[in-house]
Amino acid sequence: MKLNYLITPAANIADIGKVGSSSLSYAILKAFYPEKEVVWAGADPANTPNHLGRNRIPRTETPELTVLVPLRDAVERFRSACSQSRIEDVDALLTKLETGGVLRNNNKAIESFHFRPQSDYLYPDSTVKLYRFPEDLDALGTEAGLPVPLPVINDGDSQNPPKPNLTAEQITRLEAIYADDIALRDSIATAGQELIVPPAPPAPPEPPEPVYVPREVTNYQVKQALNVNPADRIAVDAFVANSGDQDVIDGWAYAHSFKKNHPLFLGAVAYLGWSQQKVDDLLILAATFD
Repeated sequence: MKLNYLITPAANIADIGKVGSSSLSYAILKAFYPEKEVVWAGADPANTPNHLGRNRIPRTETPELTVLVPLRDAVERFRSACSQSRIEDVDALLTKLETGGVLRNNNKAIESFHFRPQSDYLYPDSTVKLYRFPEDLDALGTEAGLPVPLPVINDGDSQNPPKPNLTAEQITRLEAIYADDIALRDSIATAGQELIVPPAPPAPPEPPEPVYVPREVTNYQVKQALNVNPADRIAVDAFVANSGDQDVIDGWAYAHSFKKNHPLFLGAVAYLGWSQQKVDDLLILAATFD
């Protein structure tokens, strides 16, 4: 899943699931993009789901402004995400998170947006600002030019099933999975603390395209390839002349083509002591001649 950063005139905000994302989205819509706001007919004004218009907020994968990153306690975020995603088997979910498996519920893929590590949102090769959630959310809003206090939207305690109570073993596993998130949040001394994020590691090189080794080349082609290295041509001619085998002599002189798996071809290769790589290179080169 792609990382997204919400666009405001003053900053870009990491759009992290279960870390005030609905409150931030709603506030951004109201303040900067009111024309994009979705109003649901018949909605309860006390808890209207206007925040569902969040997909209309301009966002980017390559932020150009300072990135503001809210960070929530990893255990509480996980419990809230389990509640919203209706997770019943916490141990199975932890195993999938540990192994990188696809999260599923009733055979439907769960939006991993709510379980993705918060530390993933540290935009490489930039200086980001860190905020604790919920303590510093209004400070983040102020930095982004939003009116504060920010509204409470998608209150998990009132809108979703009860959060799971985790065992000590489950918490230990969770702390290992989200160790980077925990260390990052614990490092925040003041709201808006800056962090210099190093460049992303270079992408691994693309694997070379497989080289096709022809299974058959013409008599002319193989001789042209041998002529590129005269010593090879001399060695083959000598093998043929000294073979005492009329089939080998006639084949070398008159055969239309040579197949790499033909017994005579294999016998010649074995006699000459050529490696499979040398033979493959010769056939590839031969195929380049018309």
